[in-house]
Amino acid sequence: MKYLTKNRKEILEIISASEKPLNVKQIKTKVNFDISTVYRALDFLENLGYIHSVIFDNEKYYFKDKDGNFIICNSCRKIEVFPVSSLAKEESILKQKFGFLPLSHIFLFKGLCKKCNT
Repeated sequence: MKYLTKNRKEILEIISASEKPLNVKQIKTKVNFDISTVYRALDFLENLGYIHSVIFDNEKYYFKDKDGNFIICNSCRKIEVFPVSSLAKEESILKQKFGFLPLSHIFLFKGLCKKCNT
């Protein structure tokens, strides 16, 4: 982990420990340095592949794993991670039909959570 300053390490630890993707506002509440430092650290960590991101409705969320499987509530904005056991069949189809070699994936389902759906 070369070039990881104390602040970068702290942000990486916060994202790694989170079960859900985090946005900048959520990360900022957990650190004692300015927002520009948070943005610079996130940019550095993402460019080196330590973290990954996805944009949900114009807001960037950061997570540790290169693959992401998420559900997001359109009403309350709650984000949950859901497990996917295997994508071997889908990856095979992508390779055979399109000649495409998947390196990572993001599944995003949008809808209403249990609380907002009742």
